[in-house]
Order: sequence, then structure tokens, then C-alpha cells
Amino acid sequence: SRAYNRIINNHHVPIPTKVSIIKAYLLAGGMFQSGTWGEIPPQAFTKLHFSIMKLYRKCTNNLFDKKHPHKQILSDNDIIEQFGFQSPASIIRASRLHLFARIVSKKSEYLLKILRIINDLITGWSKVLKKDLQVMEVSNVKFFKGTGVLSIQQWEDKICENSNQFHN
Repeated sequence: SRAYNRIINNHHVPIPTKVSIIKAYLLAGGMFQSGTWGEIPPQAFTKLHFSIMKLYRKCTNNLFDKKHPHKQILSDNDIIEQFGFQSPASIIRASRLHLFARIVSKKSEYLLKILRIINDLITGWSKVLKKDLQVMEVSNVKFFKGTGVLSIQQWEDKICENSNQFHN
């Protein structure tokens, strides 16, 4: 939108303010419902990653400039690290794990039955959910740390036992 671009392009708006706006924009709009996405084809993910990084670069004024061709440009990882952004893959992973935790925490037998049925599929949402859980099992996040490889049913049980750690 025009108002959004006026803020992001305004050099008088502090970068931390722009960072907060970008985060809100991505979570509330651009990546809304990304927790329902299945596996993203590599070409599509590359486009998504590029689009989000372009927003991050614009916000932090870390774009290539023909007028200053020798300007030091940060890598994607450096921009994410220095300004506290989430990587595009992490945004999707967090959304998908949040959706899974909500389904389990709500204890809807209908939804849990669907979840258990799709658990056996080798493609789609359940496949990437399993990958997300595997990534988190080796992370430094306390809830996931040291859990080893658990089945979806075991994750359901763990979430139910610790439902106070999840907000609906």
C-alpha cells in the first residue's frame, strides 16, 4: 500500500520502527495462514525467500545502489541476525508448529482423527510437519531440546501434558 511504502522508504523513520512494521506486516498479512502450507517447491520457495529478503533489505537500507557500487552489502543471514528478523523458512515452520499445537490443545476429536489419518501420508502438510519437528528436536528451544525422535502421537501427548506452554 502507499502508506506502507511511505514509511519504509522514509529515511527519517528509525530502522527499529521499520523492522517492527515489517514483522507485523509479514505475520498479519504476507505470511498469514502459512501454517497450513505443505511442501513448497524449491523454485516457489526461492521466490518467496527473495521477496521477503527484499523487504528486509529495503527496510534496513541494505540494497545495491548504482551510485555507490562499492557499498558493503550484508548477506541474507547477516541481515536476519543483525536486525532480529526471522528467516522465511522459520516463519513458515513456526506457523505450522503453532497450528499443530492449536489442533492438539483444542482436543477436537474430529481434527485429531484427521491429523492421525494424514500422518501416514508421505507428502503434504504432515510430511513437512514431521521435518519441522525434527529440526526443532535439535534446536536450543527448551520444550523441544533433548526429545529425540518422537512420533506425531508422542508429540500430541507431550503438547497435551504441557498445554500451559501454548497459547490459543
